[in-house]
Amino acid sequence: MEIASKTQLENVEKHPEYLSAVKAMEEARQEQISAQKAVDQTRMKDAQAENAKIKSSQRREVALKNVDKAEKESERLENMLRGKRSDLLIARRRR
Repeated sequence: MEIASKTQLENVEKHPEYLSAVKAMEEARQEQISAQKAVDQTRMKDAQAENAKIKSSQRREVALKNVDKAEKESERLENMLRGKRSDLLIARRRR
């Protein structure tokens, strides 16, 4: 620990408990910094989890839309195939 001024040095000489109080304040400050870092990390992880949840939801929506498109295309192709079968049956009957 660095003592910045003559007044602080005099305080340490006159009152030895001053040094321990300064040390305790510094330790408390370091604990506060550590606690704030932990809070910040937790917030960051929460934000990342929320972003992942949103992305997952968006992917699900896209997948559902793709399923709907595929079902519609399948239905369209089935209808087209029915139409071709009908045309073939009509053509066979005419022969």
